[in-house]
Amino acid sequence: MKGYTYLGLGFAMLLAGCATTPPAVTVPASTSPAVAAPVLEPAEPTYIPEPPRVVVQEPRVVESNQNPALDQLVDLALRYLSQEDYPRAITTAERAMSIDRYDPRVYLLLAQSHRLSGNLALSRQYAERGLAISQAGTETARALESLK
Repeated sequence: MKGYTYLGLGFAMLLAGCATTPPAVTVPASTSPAVAAPVLEPAEPTYIPEPPRVVVQEPRVVESNQNPALDQLVDLALRYLSQEDYPRAITTAERAMSIDRYDPRVYLLLAQSHRLSGNLALSRQYAERGLAISQAGTETARALESLK
């Protein structure tokens, strides 16, 4: 039983030592005048912009399309063009472009429709885009070249 008494006494002393506060430390007063320490401002992070990433997609050359929905829209746009209904021809050709933007016939229709409606700048742009994806020497390419 005596061993437990010493253990309890040692534990009590340990707790008593933890309860005391350390003595206060005094700093001697300086004999030189007080100089304020410089205040450091946080530096602005340097932003270095990345150069823009350019994704170049090679045009896919298509002269004959196997899509019947596209063919129907091209035929309908041709019909509107022959009836001099240029706004409908443009709208129909744009719908055809949403199906396949690599068919040069669509660009030819848009170039012709805009040319006949009086928008020569847009006609030229569509002709140049169509030439970029059409095969050289084809009837479509010759027609696009004449609109450029």
